Amino acid sequence: MNITKKNPLKITTVIIHVLIWAFILLLPFIFSSESQKSRDSVDIAFRNLNTATIIFWMGLFYLNAIVLIPSLIYLRRYFLFGSSLLVHTKFHELFFDQQCGPSS
Repeated sequence: MNITKKNPLKITTVIIHVLIWAFILLLPFIFSSESQKSRDSVDIAFRNLNTATIIFWMGLFYLNAIVLIPSLIYLRRYFLFGSSLLVHTKFHELFFDQQCGPSS
C-alpha cells in the first residue's frame, strides 16, 4: 500500500517535524565560533549532554502526543497518565544526577 496516496498530509507533517528538529539539534554547531577549533573537554561534554537532553525531551513529547494522550487522557485514565509522566521525569532526574552530579 502506498502511504503517500493514503495520507499525503501525514508525510508532509513528518518531514516538517524532522527538518525542524534537525535544525534545533544543529543550532549549537551553527552558532559556534570558527576560531574555536580546539575545544576543551568540558565544552564537548556539555554539548553531548545538551544533545542527549534534547533528544530525551523530544522522545517524551512524541510519546506523549502519539501514545499517552490518545490511550490514557482520551479514555480518562488520568492516574496512569500522571504516573507515566512521573516515571519519565524521575528517569530524567537520575540521568542528570549521573551526568552532572547532584544539583543540591
